Amino acid sequence: MYGISARRIACAGQLGILTKRPATFRFSTSSLADERDWGVHIADSSAPVELPKPPPPPRNIAILGGGLTGLSSALFLSEALPKTKIIVYEGSGRTGGWIDGKRVKVKTPDGEEGTVLFERGARLVQVPSSGRMKLDDLPFWELVLMLNLTGELVGVPRRETLTKYIYFPDHLVKVPEPGLTFSNLWEMFRAWRIEPLFESVNWAVLHFMMNKSKLLPKESGNHRFYVPERDKQSLGEYFQKACGSHDLVHNMLSAVIHGVWGGDIWRLSDERAVPGHYDRPRLEPAYQEEWVPMSNEDTDLVFLSRGQNTGIDTVMTPVMNAYSHVWFRGGFNTLTQALREELSKRGVEVRNERVESLRHEGKTIRVLSKSVEGNATTPPVAEQYEKVISTINASALAKLAPPNALPTLADSHAVNIMAVNLWYPTPDLNHPHSGFGYLIPQGVPLDQSPEYALGVLFDSDREHAGIPITELCDPRPPQKGTSPFDTVPGTKFTVLMGGHFWDHIPLGELPTPEKAIEMAKSVVARHLGIPQHENDRAVASAKLCEGCIPQHYVGHWTRMAKARDELQAAFDGKLAVAGPSYQMPGILGSIRAAKDLTHWIAGNHAKMSVKPRLLSPVGPTGLERFATPRRWSGHKKEGIEWRYRYHGNDALLRRELDSALNELMPGKR
Repeated sequence: MYGISARRIACAGQLGILTKRPATFRFSTSSLADERDWGVHIADSSAPVELPKPPPPPRNIAILGGGLTGLSSALFLSEALPKTKIIVYEGSGRTGGWIDGKRVKVKTPDGEEGTVLFERGARLVQVPSSGRMKLDDLPFWELVLMLNLTGELVGVPRRETLTKYIYFPDHLVKVPEPGLTFSNLWEMFRAWRIEPLFESVNWAVLHFMMNKSKLLPKESGNHRFYVPERDKQSLGEYFQKACGSHDLVHNMLSAVIHGVWGGDIWRLSDERAVPGHYDRPRLEPAYQEEWVPMSNEDTDLVFLSRGQNTGIDTVMTPVMNAYSHVWFRGGFNTLTQALREELSKRGVEVRNERVESLRHEGKTIRVLSKSVEGNATTPPVAEQYEKVISTINASALAKLAPPNALPTLADSHAVNIMAVNLWYPTPDLNHPHSGFGYLIPQGVPLDQSPEYALGVLFDSDREHAGIPITELCDPRPPQKGTSPFDTVPGTKFTVLMGGHFWDHIPLGELPTPEKAIEMAKSVVARHLGIPQHENDRAVASAKLCEGCIPQHYVGHWTRMAKARDELQAAFDGKLAVAGPSYQMPGILGSIRAAKDLTHWIAGNHAKMSVKPRLLSPVGPTGLERFATPRRWSGHKKEGIEWRYRYHGNDALLRRELDSALNELMPGKR
């Protein structure tokens, strides 16, 4: 097990899911006022879905793609299957995928030389507040512990307030902070009165309160849960129905989607863009006080682990209480570099080879590859593998398969984003608008964003607010003007442009890096008032992140179920897929996808004595969940509340959890 504190999950209730009958765990100790019964109700009335048992662990595995998903898959598999030969193929000449950073030499006006870190892709992870941990968080923290990177983490303390902004229609608008403090309430009142961005908020709230009952999906037929239809409309359509306002969606919510997906809110599926928001079943009113819904697949990650206490709770407890966001002292490249080094120690080979084709031959897949370091006359090399995992984009994978073998994946789309890093020798150029940065919604007039910018990140502000997690007890504020990333003071921005706005532009006609730098300078000059003389002495770098964020349009769930059938037919379950083309994008989603697939290939699901209908493993193709009806279980809400009520005595609850686990899984701890 992950060693998760009982205050994180309703442990006994979830353990009850995995027994052969509804289980009750009684906690009888002197510190508890009374005993609490934990019960489980299976909400879905559909027939059990029989899943194929995983075959014996493969003797060799090829992983296509050396990005975060590919490297994480290799590490998790090497841990679970130490005798299996694992080869990672990366055709770009570098590992890390869309996690990409570099140090750049700069000079201040005083002649002081130094370096600054430019990051093009992902750069931080949001930390859930205490008691609200998502299971997607666990594999990331397991990776941090496995690679001994705890001391490299830096974060923004929860006591710090880093403001977020939205640019509309021609200026930055502060997003009110959460919380019912006087200052926050006054800020909200002021914004509603004078900002065009918030003109439709009052009507939207009133509309939602009056019509929320109409938004409930149809009854599922089991008299306990409403199970909604999902993936039938865009995220924009869903929120427009909810709030009764097109303007609120177009001018505000689309900015958030630009920050996460770089995509069009009117095309992205409501189910994939905000997982769990719409597709989680609603309880009938009569049961709302007694039961809370939980997806059975959410329990897989915890209860199908190796059965070892990895100490994650020791790290997560203080971090969750103290920090809102974390990153690595040397940038997120720290994680991918550590992965590469650990894989080398374990004998996992990472080849600088571009895969040319995949062919199913009997009980293996033939992988034809060619070295990226060779010349045009270098012949490709073929090797046979019992299992192949693809973490590259779906459309790229389809080109490697036989013609027309994977048509659904061939139609997948991903957006191109231009990331431009700017460093200015003058600190605090964005004053008085300090904070995380700002996002730009689709409703901004074209003359205010002719470059099709998605947003601007205030990297220097975030980095200056960061404190290493090893200094949790140090109340001293960080030194202003410096950061663990940079050796000299200054102002640092990242300007993101393109996304879905560039879908109609052929790849060869997109702006060059030089043109993109000029466009980015125009953005910050117009939006932040950066003077021309500062732009003239800025140090800049630009990179086109080609196909970096796959788009999950309406119907994604159905398409992935069809893609599962195509993969099974073409490769007989010997080719599996993982990554943002299929699951959620981002750091947490990528690592979670790697962990889930490892569970299946290592046969962990088959080792558990559980009800087959309660599991949703990813299966031999990695897409089994899309083809399997989701099943829901209900947990007594009093158990959840009890968990929080007595969360202070962690050691006691850990012993009770250990006892329950030993009873359920003898010899696993």
